[in-house]
Amino acid sequence: MEVDIRGMPKKNFGYSIAESLVTLFIVAIITTLVLANYRAGQNSAILRQTTAEMVNTLRDAQQHALSATCPAPCGPTDPKPSGYVVYFDESDIHYEIFADLNDDGFYDANEARFVEPPSERLLNVGYRIKLAGSADCSDINRNNASIAFTPPLPQTSIRTKDSSGTIYDCTRACIFNSLGGQTWRITVDKASGLIESSIVSSETCT
Repeated sequence: MEVDIRGMPKKNFGYSIAESLVTLFIVAIITTLVLANYRAGQNSAILRQTTAEMVNTLRDAQQHALSATCPAPCGPTDPKPSGYVVYFDESDIHYEIFADLNDDGFYDANEARFVEPPSERLLNVGYRIKLAGSADCSDINRNNASIAFTPPLPQTSIRTKDSSGTIYDCTRACIFNSLGGQTWRITVDKASGLIESSIVSSETCT
């Protein structure tokens, strides 16, 4: 036993290698848990915000159909739109809202676009489209959806187009956003015009 100059037992204020390793191990575990929770919370916030933006875009189109407004560069002499469309295309990872002049539900060069929704978060989230209705609508290869609102009610229509340009009418559209193991579903119903969003455990559209 070591003693000091007074002959008293010498106190050891240091840490052994084992104690230091245990401390470092505990700190590493706590850091890992904190970072994992932070990332999960960040992913959840991105997912909620992306879903909310999509829902708001759909409701904006619905509101424009109620008020029969037309976006710039529409002018007072331009023809009134037959509907207001939100078009989703998962192959391009984008969606947009425009005033439809010929009631086909798909964008043409002479039709006025609204400001396109932000797409930066879509690169992180992406989205998938599922449609219900006929067999042509529920085809797993359908990667686009045109959701239109026609004044004055507004009446809702849901369409998709195949590679040959053939257009199919559908009864329901579901857009799925997933990130970090969590999935949100946006549902648009043709009959009622309801736009709803919720967390789901499976990607079904019935």
